[in-house]
Amino acid sequence: MQKNSGFTLLELLSAIAIVAILSSISVPYLPDMVINQRRHVEQKRLLATLSYARSMAISHGKFVTVCPSTDKRHCVSDWQQSLVVFTDQDTKANVDEHDTVLRRVNALAYGKLHLKAFPSTRYFRFHPNGFSDNQNGTFAYCYQQQGWQLILNRTGRMREEMVSHC
Repeated sequence: MQKNSGFTLLELLSAIAIVAILSSISVPYLPDMVINQRRHVEQKRLLATLSYARSMAISHGKFVTVCPSTDKRHCVSDWQQSLVVFTDQDTKANVDEHDTVLRRVNALAYGKLHLKAFPSTRYFRFHPNGFSDNQNGTFAYCYQQQGWQLILNRTGRMREEMVSHC
């Protein structure tokens, strides 16, 4: 006698019922998960860019600047633009013939980013020893009424902090 190794109708209906119950529980949380993931991606992207700039300053032994730019040569104050990371030999916060562009980072896909820093909010610069250019700064990001802050101290160290309300 040959034995069939398939599902019975009762087993199939039970499996569909379990999937339907689990889906109805998880679907309302899906938009929140997507929003949180978008925040997390933008945070890690900025953290990676700043870490890269600091490590290039140390390894190349040169000033390295991170700034938003509309034309990939001149720094602007609008952190919604694409970011450019470059060696800044004359420390003028603009790409000129003596500087090398190390990386370009696309503009933010979601949310708003701005830099609260002293003395300049137009750029963030690292010294060849990895310290910041006498800048303490906080990058603040907000998307869908929540966000995060990336806080940089003078030694070039970064720490992350979640913000529950923008």
